[in-house]
Amino acid sequence: MEMREASSGYTPFVVGDVLVAKITPCFENGKGAHVKGMPTRCGLGSTEFHVLRPHSTTSDRYLYHLTRTSRFRLQGESLMSGSAGQQRVPTEFFGRYTVRMPPLEEQRRIAEILDTIDEAIQTAERIVAKLRVVEIGVLRAALKAEAPTSRQSTVQQEFEIVTGIALNAGRVPRSNPVGYLRVANVHRGEIDISDLAMLEATEDEVKRKGLAAGDLLVVEGHANPGEIGRCALVPESADGLLFQNHLFRLRSGSMIPDVAELILNSAEARGYWRRMCATSSGLHTINSSMLRAMPISVPDLDHQLNLLELSNAVDTPISTELKRLAKLRKLRSGLAADLLSGRVRTVAA
Repeated sequence: MEMREASSGYTPFVVGDVLVAKITPCFENGKGAHVKGMPTRCGLGSTEFHVLRPHSTTSDRYLYHLTRTSRFRLQGESLMSGSAGQQRVPTEFFGRYTVRMPPLEEQRRIAEILDTIDEAIQTAERIVAKLRVVEIGVLRAALKAEAPTSRQSTVQQEFEIVTGIALNAGRVPRSNPVGYLRVANVHRGEIDISDLAMLEATEDEVKRKGLAAGDLLVVEGHANPGEIGRCALVPESADGLLFQNHLFRLRSGSMIPDVAELILNSAEARGYWRRMCATSSGLHTINSSMLRAMPISVPDLDHQLNLLELSNAVDTPISTELKRLAKLRKLRSGLAADLLSGRVRTVAA
């Protein structure tokens, strides 16, 4: 593998290259790509990507899967430098990062296995996305019907807002490792803990910033402006975990958490974020001031209970698919770790 340097404000790449995001939270979110199917010989991209070009003895798909492992992410995070929120993975990281390189044919077999699981995951994600469209339509109509009885408020008035923990070299787990959630764990309406990272934290931080079932997490930054501000309810399985600084924790004593999640993921909320979010180096971001000022309509308790009942009814098929998706993601994470480390070997057909 060789590194390809960016020049003149752009990054050139060719078919077979693997692109790895430099900047947080994109790097932590696993943002990267395997270049294939281009109509031209060479493409140009943002300088916010490292370009990895495999040698003749390296499978490009195997290289791609190596860059998606927890080990790769954690070691990359530990070497990030720069200002808060704009830290980047340095080129030197790739010279230090050691990988297992089995024979080329074994690399291809490993990549094929992981590709198959990825296809199953993508199929499940598409099903969930389609069901979400139906859910959003039903609940949007219900929220609209409740609007005349709702009171106007802001996020600041209804929630306690807490920022997450910034990652740096001092957060490498040592004497007191604690699990934490990243942007990649927080989907719209779902928290995925199949790939959980660890950081070093004090008991005071765990007490002040620990998550509790019923909290809400809101995403601060994303390359896709449509994903800015996406919100998910913290389940019991994530109770006690911490969260990174590209997420906000919201805690309310006046709203039913499930209903608050619906409101913060509503079309009105998305429209607010599209108007308000800023962009830097291709990364769209919001800040705590924008979040505090966000206007929301709060139904009275009886109407919140009605919305909760309706939400539970339309959410049943989604929950079934999400359970299936969680199993696939857990299988993929464990299998990738075993195959790429050599703990499990493949056998030629």
